[in-house]
Amino acid sequence: MSYPADVLIPADVEELAEGTLLYAQEAWWLRCSLNGSLGVVSKVLALTGPRAGQMTMFSNSEVLALNSDYGWEIRVEHPLHFDLESSPLAAVSVGHAGSVGIWGHIYGDESAVYCISPDGTEVASVLIPWDAKVRHPSFKVWVTDKKTKQAIGNSPLFSK
Repeated sequence: MSYPADVLIPADVEELAEGTLLYAQEAWWLRCSLNGSLGVVSKVLALTGPRAGQMTMFSNSEVLALNSDYGWEIRVEHPLHFDLESSPLAAVSVGHAGSVGIWGHIYGDESAVYCISPDGTEVASVLIPWDAKVRHPSFKVWVTDKKTKQAIGNSPLFSK
């Protein structure tokens, strides 16, 4: 399934908001951050295409297509009720097909994502300390319509 994209060329990918959905080089990407030994580094996570799952730093010369009408949603199948670190999921409602919809920012590495700030309204570090973030080895990313807040399509954009 293809998704539309309105073309916009930002000056610098690092200035894009955390969680921005991007379309470039015939693939979809998420603007996110990687927490590593050098601290939090601005990155872009490849969701589709030949580099799916890889994180990269776009150079300023690369053209990014940004569609401001669309957002994204991360879903995990089941909250870990027995795990105290999963408590931030308590306020998240059950979405389509029994999945739990988690809105917000994404801090990722190659094996998991940290699902935080369920309503996507605040910077994650303000809401939940880093050691309390929920780590899920499997997840689904859906494209959503920002006006209706509904998922687009009958399958996720990316699954891991």
